[in-house]
Amino acid sequence: MENGWSYFLKLLRASGLTVLASFTLATEAYSFDVHELFETRCGQCHQHSGDVAQERLVIAKGILRGRTSGNDILVFLPKHHGRPNPKETAALYDLFFSQVKGGGVFKDRCAICHVSAREFARLNLIRDCDVVRGRYTGNNLTEFLVNHGRIGADEVDFFIQLMARLAPALDR
Repeated sequence: MENGWSYFLKLLRASGLTVLASFTLATEAYSFDVHELFETRCGQCHQHSGDVAQERLVIAKGILRGRTSGNDILVFLPKHHGRPNPKETAALYDLFFSQVKGGGVFKDRCAICHVSAREFARLNLIRDCDVVRGRYTGNNLTEFLVNHGRIGADEVDFFIQLMARLAPALDR
């Protein structure tokens, strides 16, 4: 008989919850802030989740794996320091997957002015239903990004998805 984790992992893989087809992550998928989870549980050893993802992880055959070990991160995380529960494991996996998939684009293209995607989104943006807006201006971020910085029209959707994951929801 399989143990609970094996069953949970098979269920996640079968449902496709952790293997993302594109660079998206449900913005309301978790009732907690996954970046906050990372900072409090992992931050003493690993400074930034994006750096960990870019430096230590790789996507191979649709599965997030350790770059040198080849271990499936979904199996590794529950055994690692901090011992995340199944919901936390899925959230961290999704976070790392999206960061590897994104290839560090924000850091390469935007950090010269905006330092951290997480802090920028939390301080300056708000999610209003399906629209990401400037917190203080109310401007639609999609419209703004078309003429912003070095972002090409073909990249706007990528940055909107990134910011939608990080921006807090508007309280109604």
